[in-house]
Amino acid sequence: MKSSMTDTDFDVIIIGGGVIGLSAAYYSAFSGKRTLLLEKNDFFHDLGSSGGNSRFFRVMYSDPKLARLSETSYSLWKQVEKETGISVLNEQPLLFYGSRNVKDTVEGDFNNSDQVMRKMGIPFKFLNSAEIQRHYSVFKKLPEEFVGLIQENSAVIQARNALRAFHHLAKNAGANLMTNSPASICDVSDSGKIITIKTPTGLYRTSSLILAPGVWTNEIIAPLKVQFDLTIWQMTVGYYGVENPNLNYPFWYEFGESAVAGQGLYYGFPVGTDYEGCIKASCDFTFNQYDKVQSCSRMVDPKALEMISTHLVRRFHGINPSPMHSSTCMYTMSKDYRMILGLLPGYKNIAILTGESGRAFKYAPIFGRIFNSLVSDGDPMYDIDCISINRPNIFNSFKQDVKQYE
Repeated sequence: MKSSMTDTDFDVIIIGGGVIGLSAAYYSAFSGKRTLLLEKNDFFHDLGSSGGNSRFFRVMYSDPKLARLSETSYSLWKQVEKETGISVLNEQPLLFYGSRNVKDTVEGDFNNSDQVMRKMGIPFKFLNSAEIQRHYSVFKKLPEEFVGLIQENSAVIQARNALRAFHHLAKNAGANLMTNSPASICDVSDSGKIITIKTPTGLYRTSSLILAPGVWTNEIIAPLKVQFDLTIWQMTVGYYGVENPNLNYPFWYEFGESAVAGQGLYYGFPVGTDYEGCIKASCDFTFNQYDKVQSCSRMVDPKALEMISTHLVRRFHGINPSPMHSSTCMYTMSKDYRMILGLLPGYKNIAILTGESGRAFKYAPIFGRIFNSLVSDGDPMYDIDCISINRPNIFNSFKQDVKQYE
């Protein structure tokens, strides 16, 4: 293809310009491939999965393979910071706490996180309920059965900075970055070697396609007559003022008593993460689930916000019960809550990430590398079996009656 390339021919086309797509664009262009990234909106918008100002970075996982991927991603983030001079990781300890009886949640469970870190030799502190309260005086009295894990090698990802960093790297590496360019798969040659992509500005051809479309996944792949079994969760986030911003409010995730009933999972960021004098907090469950993004209301859920407010006031001293700000974000959820990454079955030149479930942002550097390797020779380079696209119950079906996405 290279020998007869035109201005509309590319070695790799990427659909989706969030942090994962930008990372893929960087590593693809850096490896010498003629690369085009197509983003349907402007960069740095809040309509998809890369919006907002902050994300978790952690190596504290219930699955050792995810922990290892996270440790590698940490070193890659450090390379990104050094190369760009842009600060991405605001490093600080992360507190997991709650009941040992809570198992198999969207975030795994407390016991397995403990065991994985012990087995891998990841340093951490184990605290009982009283020790948690001594370490963080802002806590009100916790249930006696609660225990905690503190892991130092954690950070708040400054999300906007992360996007800016990968945008800078991709552009400098020579990637073509196009915004306001909604893309659809127009044609795949009989041999499958050439894929034609339609945009408002014309048609583009490629021998390799990378898909990081987030909540738009099933619409993008509809022309391939494939559909994943996905649900879009619309999440609610609140930002709460505190009486004394100098107090040691933690960076935290709670596996609460009611998590066994599908609720009780809450998390929060330290003071000043997004707004001065405020903590950011949310619940890891939702009452707003959709089959397609067009159905999402994008409205803050008053029930979820009230539950977050009630929980914060119950757990912490000095929290204003009324949020100063609130927002929504979108999770793309698979049935087993795990991410999905790999080559689309039947295609050796189409790689996809979906089912990110609000957890992919921390892996942006390593997923960009994996994408580049997958479309080069099919080898992901890293062990991604735990999020493999080939595991059971990932697809709704290989449909024969799907209309082409416009």
